[in-house]
Amino acid sequence: MAHLPIDALERRSAQCQAGFLLPSLKSGMSVLDCGCGPGSITFDLARHVAPGVVIGIDAEPAQIERAIQRAERPDNATFQTASVYDLPFETGRFGVVFAHALFQHLRDPSQAISEMHRVLAPGGIIALRSPDWGAIIIMPPTPALMSAFKMFIDVYYENGTPLAGRDGPSLLRSAGCQDVTFTATVEHENPANLGQFAAAKLIAPEQEEGAACLRAWAANPDALFAQMWGETVARRSE
Repeated sequence: MAHLPIDALERRSAQCQAGFLLPSLKSGMSVLDCGCGPGSITFDLARHVAPGVVIGIDAEPAQIERAIQRAERPDNATFQTASVYDLPFETGRFGVVFAHALFQHLRDPSQAISEMHRVLAPGGIIALRSPDWGAIIIMPPTPALMSAFKMFIDVYYENGTPLAGRDGPSLLRSAGCQDVTFTATVEHENPANLGQFAAAKLIAPEQEEGAACLRAWAANPDALFAQMWGETVARRSE
């Protein structure tokens, strides 16, 4: 799975990326953070539920090692390498299961939801936040730039789900969850960072023109980018 640059991942916080979940958290809860990356959101969740335990899992060992080594890691936050398709936890282990920016990278979202639902305790909360690449604002929206972005999306999410932001409610209902609620927020991304990141993914000779277009957009002072993120919360039936 490809990730954004590590510094961008480390700037994430529960206040910004999991604010829709925070009102549901209580002291003493056990939380599983799926696709935790370097752990910045996990740390915040741990502070909100202390002395409850938060476990962050990620399929990439380098991400887990980064999280473990960070000096600000709370004592109640632990990490391990694991796949969301085969979670190494007993059934009903957690009161909350959370995933941010994970489902757009998954080839089989239904299997992931099934596993997340399995390890959730009866009455527990499951919360998903994913971007929707069908709901973006790009300025200036030239045909060449829009074509280059489509090329990037097709490459970056070749084995994923670029419209994952809108899929949360149907996924959770299909897993048997109840009290499903959906909200959406908009995030702004620095075009200089996003354009260079996107261009770096276009490495085939036939993609060279698209990569050049993205790099030029990244340097354009009039460039703007915003994207809708879907946020879904539900409960496992008692």
